[in-house]
Amino acid sequence: MKKIISFLCLSMITVCLTAQNSEDFKSYRNRTKENFNRYKLQKETDFSAYRKERNKEFAVYLEKRWEDFVIFAEKKRPERKEPVKPMFYEKEPDGITRKPTELPKPDVEPLRRIKNNPVEIPVPEKLDDEKEQNINYVTFSLYGTECSLKLRTPDNITLTDGNLTEAEVAKCWKNLSEEQYSISISQFLMKKKELNLCDWAYLKMIEKAARKQYSSYNMQVVYMAYMMTQSGYDVKLAKSGMKLHLLIHPDSQVYQLSYLNIGNKNYYIVTPYESGTPLQTYPLDFSENLAPVGMAIVGYPKFGGNPKLNSVSYVSDKWKIIAPFNVSVNPDVMSFLKEYPQCDWTVYARSEFSNEFKEQVLPHFKRITDGLTQQEAVSLLLDYVQFGFAYKTDQEQFGYEKPFFVDENFFYPYNDCEDRSILFCTLVKEILHLDTVFLHYPQHLAAAVCFTENVNGDFILVDNRKYVVCDPTYIGAPIGKSMPQYQNVTAKVIR
Repeated sequence: MKKIISFLCLSMITVCLTAQNSEDFKSYRNRTKENFNRYKLQKETDFSAYRKERNKEFAVYLEKRWEDFVIFAEKKRPERKEPVKPMFYEKEPDGITRKPTELPKPDVEPLRRIKNNPVEIPVPEKLDDEKEQNINYVTFSLYGTECSLKLRTPDNITLTDGNLTEAEVAKCWKNLSEEQYSISISQFLMKKKELNLCDWAYLKMIEKAARKQYSSYNMQVVYMAYMMTQSGYDVKLAKSGMKLHLLIHPDSQVYQLSYLNIGNKNYYIVTPYESGTPLQTYPLDFSENLAPVGMAIVGYPKFGGNPKLNSVSYVSDKWKIIAPFNVSVNPDVMSFLKEYPQCDWTVYARSEFSNEFKEQVLPHFKRITDGLTQQEAVSLLLDYVQFGFAYKTDQEQFGYEKPFFVDENFFYPYNDCEDRSILFCTLVKEILHLDTVFLHYPQHLAAAVCFTENVNGDFILVDNRKYVVCDPTYIGAPIGKSMPQYQNVTAKVIR
């Protein structure tokens, strides 16, 4: 709709230029503005009418008997049998230099780019005084951030936990689709923008608001499903006995959650569910334009009221090249990330990082790499990631596989090969603006850098471009040295 409005504005400006000769420009401009506002209001009214009609149709659809679906057990994230101790590079004997090796031709897989939610929801006009009486401020805490939203009072909607039928769910959906609830949708979307929330954080915000407004668990789930759907996300309701569940269709593999496959799309159960319990839901989507829930963090969340309270959790004293520096992190964001669903490591590789990282880490390395050659600068960054952190496998540290978002490297006391490779590639790209790829092996993750100057060492060719191996977990290994056990193994290249 924004594109349509922008085009209309340009058209009106063109007409204005020709109208100056026949009438007063100011009066013409005012009339044009009024026409444009009427057009904009009409578009928003049309959208509201479409949404209301679609919700009415969907409520009728929900009344029908829901179908049984096969439930797939949660997938465990593949466990990497990484070494308990990192591998240390042994220098070659004097006079013996190993010839650089071209690694086997790789399987290349793109690191899928992040797409923004394509659905645009117009912000509704201000409500009149009579409707305003049914609006209350709902206050709750979201990871250390106090949120106060102007939401529709849920006085006429009930769904008892002991009387769960398709008809009762449909009735609640229809009541939620009343015009006055549109202000709730706009409030959620505006708060999402204000706090820079990713899709998962947005869902958690709606969950907090639902719990604050409803005592009935089933009504909380209906409310979450309704608000997510109206916000443009592909979610569904399901029921097992007298209990409702929320299903989401994410854009990436999610582990440790049971799921259903509906229309060749995986829907994961994100509310408490007893494994093995039969589940019923509906096959059709609310709209074919719904977007999957993005699991990568697009824009870093602004949690916590006072950034100055961030605690210093990392000191680079393990790295002896330069004087130690400190990094502080936001503990509220760390709490959010700790509860994040387990995803494929590529989700962490394509997620964004915090302002703390931008303001504390990147400027520091930009200063100390200034004036160095590409090889010298990458060598310094590689040495930092190899020696600046203590190593432990995820199984040792957490008891399960947990890749890190970039900032988590500066919060937890240990990291492993995935964490180091993602951090290293981030530093190289952000500071030196060089292209990087990940070298994904069955039990290991390394990296490679595409230099624009001649650099020797083990390399891999991707689209006829030379990427030189840099392994942040091969401690002490310089640029161009790959672990011996992987020199003849075909890597999957993720870029």
